[in-house]
Amino acid sequence: MTQSMESLERLNASLRMQQVEMARRLEDLSNSIMVLQDRLETMKVASERAQKVYESKESKKIKKTKLFHKEDLEPQETFLGVGDSQLKGRSSKLRLTNSDLVPIDKKVKEETLSKAVTENAENGGEQPEAILAYNEAYKKFEEQNYTEAVKSLEEFVRQFPNHVYSDNAAFWIGESWFRSREFEKAANQFERVARDYPSGNKVPDALLKAGSCYLYMSKPKEAREALEKLITLYPQSVAAQKAKGSLAEMIHEKS
Repeated sequence: MTQSMESLERLNASLRMQQVEMARRLEDLSNSIMVLQDRLETMKVASERAQKVYESKESKKIKKTKLFHKEDLEPQETFLGVGDSQLKGRSSKLRLTNSDLVPIDKKVKEETLSKAVTENAENGGEQPEAILAYNEAYKKFEEQNYTEAVKSLEEFVRQFPNHVYSDNAAFWIGESWFRSREFEKAANQFERVARDYPSGNKVPDALLKAGSCYLYMSKPKEAREALEKLITLYPQSVAAQKAKGSLAEMIHEKS
């Protein structure tokens, strides 16, 4: 009987270890997905901004273009007088029609778009120095150098508080603290993201992470408040669905 109990205890301990390892792997996978989502969102923002710059420039060109009459669309002949001596016996007039005009192709459009983006960046519209600083700080996070990542990301937020990537930087500060298991600092930072960037795309994930931090700190009341706030404000988000699962688990454990 004693031997049987010991075997069951060893089996139970082994299962608990497997469960912890599985939870760790799921968390790593979730973190990797978040990193990929951030890259996609960053690329989307950059693409949308580039398209707006291009459309704005094209709109200005259209306004400056003289309006055509219907007859202007018909093939017209234009005669350019040229001396006979210059043409060496050829006709003294060159005949051109609007059918000789070559339309702008896709390559020209792409080159124009690229030029518009470059000019916009040079004029400060995209703040190239800000993008460079963000990429360098984010690289430190990817390299798991969380201490230096926090310093660089905080410096980015300080220098560029209104930049389009500021909420992302603030979020990754919290994530750096979270991965360093500094849960109190992480929770405060995630709450800051929700408070300071209410229209940012990182708020749902920040509230979800704040809830996780409070659970790690054995603060179920604060965790529930963060998760319920997430579900109320962003009911259709993926983070809200995860929050519902976490709340269900909390209720089950309590009962």
